[in-house]
Parts: sequence; C-alpha cells; structure tokens
Amino acid sequence: SIVDRFDREGRITSKPRGGDKKSILNEQHKNFLEEAIEQEPWITIADLIQELVDQFPNLQLSDRTVARYIRNMGFTLKRLTVVPEGRNSDDTIQKRKQYVERIYNENINIYSDMVYIDETGFNLHLSTLRGRARHGQPAIRKVVNNRRKNISVIAAINEDGVLHYKSILGSVNEEILTTFINELNDIIPSGKFLVMDNVRFHRTDVIKEAIENTIHEIFYLPPYSPFLNPIENCFSKVKNSVARIHLRNRETILGRINDAFNIVTEEDCKGWIRHTSSYFQPILGVYYFNNKYDNVGNENELVAEIAASIFRAAALSGASTRIHEVLELCDRIEQDYVGKGLLRAADLDVKDQKTVDEFLLKLDNIPNKSNLGANAIPGISFGVTKAGATKKPILLEVKNLMFFLYPFSIIKIGSEVYHSLKSVIKSKYDQDATNVSDEGDFAPNIQDNKECFKLLKDAIKKLVLTIKIEGEY
Repeated sequence: SIVDRFDREGRITSKPRGGDKKSILNEQHKNFLEEAIEQEPWITIADLIQELVDQFPNLQLSDRTVARYIRNMGFTLKRLTVVPEGRNSDDTIQKRKQYVERIYNENINIYSDMVYIDETGFNLHLSTLRGRARHGQPAIRKVVNNRRKNISVIAAINEDGVLHYKSILGSVNEEILTTFINELNDIIPSGKFLVMDNVRFHRTDVIKEAIENTIHEIFYLPPYSPFLNPIENCFSKVKNSVARIHLRNRETILGRINDAFNIVTEEDCKGWIRHTSSYFQPILGVYYFNNKYDNVGNENELVAEIAASIFRAAALSGASTRIHEVLELCDRIEQDYVGKGLLRAADLDVKDQKTVDEFLLKLDNIPNKSNLGANAIPGISFGVTKAGATKKPILLEVKNLMFFLYPFSIIKIGSEVYHSLKSVIKSKYDQDATNVSDEGDFAPNIQDNKECFKLLKDAIKKLVLTIKIEGEY
C-alpha cells in the first residue's frame, strides 16, 4: 500500500516503469521505410518487414514493432484515393498553366466575362451516406428498384447565379448541348466565354459551330481539372439538397432538383468562382498574396514562391494620380479586396534579373504603366531579386535614370551602403539632398548619370568594400 511504501522507502509514488530500451530500427532503416511507403502507399506491414530483412539481413522484427515505428514516423492507415495517371502529368500541368495565363493575358474577368457549363447525373438511389439507428443495429434506407434511365442535368452559372438549367431523361448528348447553348444565347445579352471541360462531345465540330453562331466564345478547361470549374461546387450543393429527401419516383426527384437550384444564390456562385481562382497562383508557380498594407491602407506586397522558397518584396502604393504619373493597377474585382486585389503574376528565371526586368517592361511598354501597373512591376522585380540573392554576387542596375544597388547574399551590405551614401551626398550637396521621400531615395542635384556611379563607388570605398560595376559610365 501507499502507507507501507512510505514507511519502507519514504516515498508514495510508484517507481518509473520501462527503461531506456534502444530501438532496433535506426535512422538508416527509417529512411528506407519512408521511401518504400512513399513509393507504394498500399504496402503491407508483412511486405515492409520482408523488404527490410532483404536489405538488412541481420534484422529480426515483429509486426507490432514495425507498425509502431511507422506510426511514430507520422504514417497512418487510411483509405486510398485512386488518381488517374495523367492527372498531374507534365502535359496536364502545362495545359493548366496555359489556361490561367490566357485569363491574365487577355484580361478576362472570371466573374463577369465567363459562364461555366457542365452536366451531372441524378437517380432514385441518391441519398445521404449517414443515418441514425439504435446501438448495435445498422441504419437502413430502402430504395426503389430502378432499372430505367437516370436523369441528367445541364446547367450554366456565373456571378449572377444560375443562368439556365435543364433536366433530361438519359444522358446529355451533342443535340441536347446544342439546344442548351442556343437557349443560353437568348438569355445572355452580351458575349461571354463559355467554359466547359474537354470531354469528347464538347469538342465536336457541331458544338464548335453552334457556339460560333452565337455572340459567345468557347473556353475549354484543361484535362483532369474539375476544380477549375465552379459549377462542380454548385452541383454538390444541389445534390446534397436533393439527397435529404426520400426519392420515391421520378416526379419527386425532378421537383427536388428544381427546388435545389432555386436555393443557389448569387453569393454562392461568387464564392465558388473566388475559390476556383485560388488555384491560379499554384498553377503558375509564382504566388502573390495580398497581406501587407502601406500607411494609407492600400495593399502593396507581392510574394514570389519559387522552388518551395518564399521571397517577399513590397512596392509602395502612391496616393498621387497626376496625369504624367505611372498608373497603379489592381484587379478591379469588387468582390475581392474592394477591387484592390493583386493577382497579376509572371513565371520567370530568378537567376536572370535583366531578363526578368526586360520581360516586365516588354509586357507593359505603355508610358504610364497602365497594363501591369506601376505597383506590380517593382514588386515582382524586387521579389525576384531576393530569390536570386543566394546565387549571384552584388549587382548594380540602372533603370530609367533610377539607380538600384542590389546587395546579393548579404543584406547587411545594402544597409551600410545606404547610410554611407547618405553621408557622402550630404557632404557634397548639403542637407537638402538627403531629405528622404516616402520612397526612401535620395535626390542630389547631379548633372549626368556618371556622377551617380561615382557617388555609389565613394560610398562603398568609405566602407572598405569592393564592387564590380559593369558597363560604360
């Protein structure tokens, strides 16, 4: 008892159990197991043991030992998800990228310029997957023996909600889709991009001709990409609503389908479209998030994610909008960040800063930068600069009479050169030349570009640093 233990040993707690028993499996075994499981997630414990013994002949293992070890490694047994082999092939990934790039390059508004079309099926066996029953008894739902044709629904949505839908006995075919497109053309007054997946009967000459005869244009989704069509979310809501009611006959299911489509709102559709756009950034491979604000509350940070590394750079948002100033550009999608969202992106080689900047300037060669936007261009450029900082030495670059010192690898150099430059300018041009504006630059009264290079060299020499400045000056 506790009393006897206290009288005998002066303690009331139990002795610690177990001991420092060393695991049979070490780091080498762990790496082998990780690779085996990642290559074949369906592999059994028995097969894992066999492969371990084949690779490490002196091991003696039990099922429990290996099962406990891989559980401690973070692997759990779960239901397998079957994925088509081509879903994430290089060709599919490239086609997804081309799809998103076309949206950006043609400045397509995914809310107002696109109409999303697809088909889905219903039958009398449609039901929820869970039910209630007494303890120890199964939850049973009786269904009608139905050997007749299922019901198909073809529908179209955009930011205004469900534009049109039809219920058809059997499957949707070329003729039904053509009729649907003609009916949709009467409903939509202005030209839109009709977004559809690339199943075979969507791509026939008859369908293409039917759309060409309307005021609309066809826009095919990339293969294996249902997540890029927001109407899939619409069908999910409709089916969940239909499944809640016991379907006794075809009239019941038709009525439930109509009721379910009637509860789909404009806000639902806008939310589904917004969710679809969240895939655009990963598809392009360069991510931009709107999560930093300047002193006037405007978003000004672009984040470039390249090869699983994140590099951030902020481009200040200016409040002045005089006629000769460059133009800041936002997405102008009122539903996202009150029209101030920044989703423009460029997928470029971060090791080639000059090519990146030339590419940006070529994309927006308009004097006031109203194509990409003056807030987006430097943000992308600076983000790429940081991304390449681990690979290249210090670099000086000139852009449109503005001089940028890029301190690759050691950011400390940039800070020190900045303060040294302030001292050099102040001694040569007096205090007024070092009054820093909101953008953080200096404005000495120089007579030519060569003087800028000399100032930078003097500032660097003052710090006992060396820098290679390429080009004539």
